[in-house]
Amino acid sequence: MMSNTEFHKGILRKIDLDSNVSFDAIIDYIKNTGETPEYYDIEDKYLECKGFHYNKKTNTLYKFIEHIENDDDDYFVDFRENDEKDIEFIAIFYNGGTFLGEIINENIEKLTKEVAHD
Repeated sequence: MMSNTEFHKGILRKIDLDSNVSFDAIIDYIKNTGETPEYYDIEDKYLECKGFHYNKKTNTLYKFIEHIENDDDDYFVDFRENDEKDIEFIAIFYNGGTFLGEIINENIEKLTKEVAHD
């Protein structure tokens, strides 16, 4: 697959999880919604599928409420929390060195730190 610039715009809603939930239970939860995990990174321990993003490090599951994907030609990332506490995002990036899951993880961590300091 050739590398190119990707454009993603959407809304992520945090799914409340029991703090002791196992990774296998998360996979079962996602499969029970009819989704199939498409990517799982063993080193960073997260997975993605069309409808969800899960980060094992923070034990956080997000559901894509909205997700639009197109090709574009710049780099730009904007993540913000809206009034409903969902995370709205726009991400335009070259996928030769990263991918959407990594962009989500990095920017949610930054956003969480910003909100904690406010």
